[in-house]
Amino acid sequence: MYAWNLSTQDTAVALEIKNGQPCIVFLGQPGKKNFARRPACVRLPRRYIADQNKIIPKWEFICANEGESGEAKYAELCFRDAVGGLEARSRWETYDGPGAVTHQLRLDNKTGYSAIIYQPESLDITLGADEPMEVTFVRACPEPLCDRYTADLWANPDGGDTGFIPLAALRAAGMYGVYIGLARNHGRIAIRGVEQGDGIAAKIKAGLYDDFCTAVNPGESFEVPMAFIGAYTGDIDGVLSRLDNRIQYNL
Repeated sequence: MYAWNLSTQDTAVALEIKNGQPCIVFLGQPGKKNFARRPACVRLPRRYIADQNKIIPKWEFICANEGESGEAKYAELCFRDAVGGLEARSRWETYDGPGAVTHQLRLDNKTGYSAIIYQPESLDITLGADEPMEVTFVRACPEPLCDRYTADLWANPDGGDTGFIPLAALRAAGMYGVYIGLARNHGRIAIRGVEQGDGIAAKIKAGLYDDFCTAVNPGESFEVPMAFIGAYTGDIDGVLSRLDNRIQYNL
């Protein structure tokens, strides 16, 4: 079985391959509560057009690279669509000290044709702990996560708002929690509560807007905006001070 482990001082992420896609099998503080009660597969793009054909991809794992680049430790997982030939590179990075694990998805057009890719997400995962959770946003009151819960956080500096970065958190009892955000001030985070039989989970999409699509020429690539994911104890307002320089630069 393929497996990769990345960690900062306060966040640990364990990755495996399931059904041809990257899956988080542990997310939390090292040795603490796991917020990936079930494997949280990071969903790769679900549809695109190449040579005017609508394609529902069948993703397959092809290779992985891991090591160090400057001060960063990384694992890069590579996938190919067996139907149309689109390729995806899921790159996870950490730095020493406190802070988040970052994720960047790069899509390489190896189809031989111009491709239109629909709704590529920075992170598209479902998370759940083994106890009830609440959802909180920066400078907002926590809300209990329940079945059919829905919340959307938008950031668009061109639309006249403050241009803050989208950041949301899930917190369980004992003040343990995880947070997800975008390392840019343009995008959205959508959270939906879903019943899984053994508890309520949070279906989370972090990235660009729902109607976003992009055209990629043959042989060229598109990088989906970087997302970050981390673990914390206490109050979400203390999370920002623990984000590292890569993310602080985008605040």
